[in-house]
Amino acid sequence: MVILGEHSAQKPILSLAYVPSEAGPVSKKAPVKVYFIASATADIAPKFFDSHDARWKVRHSDGDYHPTNELFNKLQDIRIENKTLLEFTLYEKLSMWQFLPSHLWPSFFRVVQLIDVITQIVDDIVPRQICVFPADDIYWYGTTKAIGEANNIPIIIEAAEADRTYLNTVGNREKIRDVLARTGVLRFLRSGRWLFAHNRKKKGTSETNEEKRGKKSLFTSFARHWVPLPGDASRKYDEQFYPLLPALRKTGWLDFVGIDLPYASDAAKLDERRRHVESGIRWREFYSYEPQPGKSPTKAKNFFEKNWYVLKKDLVFLKNFKYKGVCLMAALERDLKQAFLNQLPGCTQMLATAERILDEEQPNAVLVSYEAGPYQRALTIQAQRKGILTVGLQHGMIFDNHYDYMHTRITNDVVADPYGFTVPKVTCVWGSMWKEVLTETGHYPKDTVVITGNWRYDHIIKIMGFMDVQIIKQEFKIAPGKSVVLILSSRSDCTRYIRECLMVLAKRPECQALIKLHPSQDAKPVRELLPQFGYSDDALVEGKLIEAIKIADLVISQTSTSALEAVLLERPLVLVNLNADISWMPPYINDGICLYVTKAAELAEAVEKGLKDEATRERLRKARKEFVYRYFFDLDGRASERVAQEIEKRLKER
Repeated sequence: MVILGEHSAQKPILSLAYVPSEAGPVSKKAPVKVYFIASATADIAPKFFDSHDARWKVRHSDGDYHPTNELFNKLQDIRIENKTLLEFTLYEKLSMWQFLPSHLWPSFFRVVQLIDVITQIVDDIVPRQICVFPADDIYWYGTTKAIGEANNIPIIIEAAEADRTYLNTVGNREKIRDVLARTGVLRFLRSGRWLFAHNRKKKGTSETNEEKRGKKSLFTSFARHWVPLPGDASRKYDEQFYPLLPALRKTGWLDFVGIDLPYASDAAKLDERRRHVESGIRWREFYSYEPQPGKSPTKAKNFFEKNWYVLKKDLVFLKNFKYKGVCLMAALERDLKQAFLNQLPGCTQMLATAERILDEEQPNAVLVSYEAGPYQRALTIQAQRKGILTVGLQHGMIFDNHYDYMHTRITNDVVADPYGFTVPKVTCVWGSMWKEVLTETGHYPKDTVVITGNWRYDHIIKIMGFMDVQIIKQEFKIAPGKSVVLILSSRSDCTRYIRECLMVLAKRPECQALIKLHPSQDAKPVRELLPQFGYSDDALVEGKLIEAIKIADLVISQTSTSALEAVLLERPLVLVNLNADISWMPPYINDGICLYVTKAAELAEAVEKGLKDEATRERLRKARKEFVYRYFFDLDGRASERVAQEIEKRLKER
C-alpha cells in the first residue's frame, strides 16, 4: 500500500503508461513493462508520460509462458451454444481450433502479461481512478478498460486523440501483417494465386528426369533450414532432411519431394534449392499445387463468419472468456475476429492444398519438421486421412512452456479423434529430455515419441576433427592472438543484449567478437550498432554456425538451440537473460553446463570466469557429459539410421 501522508485516507489516482520492450511486430513474446504513479489529487497527477521522470515507477511482468498456455487449454472447454470450442469450430469433420493457438498466442500472451502486472499495481495502490496514457500497442486500452471494469474503478484515457483505433494506423497494419506472415496465412491470403501461377511455370524446370523408383517420401521444410554445409561453405543443404538421405536410401527410399513452406517471403532460397538439387529430389512450393476442386473458400468463410457473430454475442462464452476475473474480449476481439474471418477460412484452403499435394505425389510417408506449424499440421491431417505414415522430426528445443506443444488434447489419429490437436503417428526426438517434456509434462502418447539422437549432428561429429581452426579464423578475419567470443541471439530484446555484450568485450582488447543472429532476427539494428564498437559487418556470421563455434574460446548466448550446440561442441557457455523477473528458466541451467547471467552488471564477471578461470571451465566441462546424453542421446553418427529404422518399423506395422 502506498502511503500518501495527509491524503492517505482518500484513495489515490493511479496513472499508467506502457512502452513495448522493443519496437517490432505484435508477435514479440517479450515480458511487458508498465510505468505508474500514485497521486493524492488530480492537480498533482502527471499530465503526460515521460519515462525519464523519476516519479514514474516501473514494474515488469515475469515473462512466464505457462499462464497463457493454461488459458488456451481452459478455452478448449468453454461452451458456445452448448458446444465446446473444439466442437463449435468443427468444419467438414475436423475441429479447426487446432490451427489457431499458434496464430493467437502472441496477442493472448501480451494481454495476460499486462493483466498480471496491472492487477498487481491496482492491488497495491487501491486507486479511486485510473488514468491511462497512450501506448504504441493495440492491446493496451482494451486491457486497462477491462481491468477497471473488473475492479469497478473509473478509467480516464489521457490524450484522447491518441485513443483512435490503432488497428487503422499504417504501423499497426504492418504489425498485423507480421503476425499473419509468421503463421503463413498472409502468404495464402495475399500471394497464393501469384505463387500458384509463378511456381506452376517453374516447377518443371528443376525436376529431375530420373525415373521414379523405390519408396517415395514427401518432406516439408522452410527457408531457415537452407544453410551452408558445415565444413564446405561453398555448398548448401537442408539441415533437417539432407542428413537423413543416406540412411533412407539404404532402406529403399529413392524418390523425395521437398515441400517449401511459405513462412518467409524470400523465394531466393527455394530457387537455390532447385538449382542445386540432389539426385532423386524435387523441390516444390506449397502453393504451387492447385487446391482440390470443389473446396470453395467462400463456403468456409461464410461458415466461420456466421460462427464469429454467434460467438461474440454468446453470454456464456463472454462470461467465461476471462483471465484472473478480467474479461478478455475488449482487448482481443480484433484478433478473434481476424481468426474467424480470415485465418480459419485460409486454413481450410491449406487443407485443400495439402490434399492435392498428397493426391498428386502419392508418397509412402510424410516427414514434417516443426509439426505444430499450420502447413505441417494440414499435411499431417490429410496424410492420416489417406492412411499415409506421418513422421515428426524435432526441429528445436521443446521445453515445458512451449506454446505449440503443451495442448491438453493431443491425437496422432485424426480419424479416431477429429477434435484434438493432430500430431504425426510418430515423432523422433533428440534425447530422453525431450520425450519427457512431450509425454510427461505434455500430452503426447508415450508410444508416439521415439528417441533417435540428432541426425543433424551425424555429419558434424564426423567433420569436427578435420576442421582447421587457423583457416577458419582467417575466413572470419580474426586477428592473430585474439580470443574469439561468439555471441548468439534469440528473438527477445536482441539489440539491447548484443549492445551489453559488446560493451563488456570493448574493455577486453584481447577479445574479438563474432555475432550469429537468430534466423528470424532483423539484422539492420545490429549492423547499425557495430560501428560504435569498432566492428564492421564482417562480425556477423552468415550460416557457418558450426565453424564459428569451433573457433570460439567462449560462447555467450540467449536461450536457443544454438546455445546447446555450443555445449555439445564442448565450448564454455554464458547464458544471458536480461528480461527482469523471469520466473521460468531453461532446465539445463540446473545441470551446471553454463554460467547464468540475469543482469548486465554480472556479464563482465561471467566472461572473465568463462575465459580465464580454470576451475570454472573444468566444472563446466564435467557437467557436459551427462547433459549431452540426456539431451542428445548417443553422438555415434548413427541418429539418421535410427530415424530410418523407426520409419521402416512403423511402415511394417500398418
